[in-house]
Amino acid sequence: MKNSENNRYVKRTQKDYSLSFKLQLVEEITELLEYTPSKIYVRKIIRPKYALPNDVGIAIAELPSRILAKSNVGAGLLAWIIVSK
Repeated sequence: MKNSENNRYVKRTQKDYSLSFKLQLVEEITELLEYTPSKIYVRKIIRPKYALPNDVGIAIAELPSRILAKSNVGAGLLAWIIVSK
């Protein structure tokens, strides 16, 4: 969790606050490249950002873990690359 005077960014789960008093600001979209036989496609993970009441900060859900850190390769595409070599 990071919470400073200039950067008010707080990671919370949806269980921490009820949606009734949060204002949705934007949606954070993460794109992963996936593979199914004969088809490569982009899987989008959409995580809404919410403004918390009383100027507390911003809440956003955690990203699911990735196969390779700092990469947009999905598990299916990576498995296909490894097996096809």
